[in-house]
Amino acid sequence: VGMMSAFFTNGFRYFTPFFYGLIEISSVPLAVMNGFKGNPELTRRYPSLNQVARLVFAVSFLVVRFFMWMPNIARYLHVAAMLGFTCRSKKCQLGCALSWWSAIGLTCLQLLWSYKIVHGVIMGALTGGAGGGGVGKSTKSKKHL
Repeated sequence: VGMMSAFFTNGFRYFTPFFYGLIEISSVPLAVMNGFKGNPELTRRYPSLNQVARLVFAVSFLVVRFFMWMPNIARYLHVAAMLGFTCRSKKCQLGCALSWWSAIGLTCLQLLWSYKIVHGVIMGALTGGAGGGGVGKSTKSKKHL
């Protein structure tokens, strides 16, 4: 995606504010969440704030990197394919193909992480906020086995 807006001058800069700017807004709560993850003392002292940071990250990621990503990437891929099929030079075709397949790869990653986040939220809700660690585990202690 970045390659197209950096090297082509035929309209791909339309996508730059989203893919270079807005998409990164979910990185802010991710950094806060990672701060808690890297410092167990903070997590013990501020468990509610930790949960809020996790929830804000989940919501911001899903809104920006799933719900907003899908229509934007669909438009981008459509325009990139149209350009790729009408390019007169092999360089142009190669650039479009590389960008197109990179965008497909990035989209697969967005879908994978969206799935993991939704799964984590569901598991956390089912286990009372334990992060999914208790589902499917035996409740018997080792003494009884």
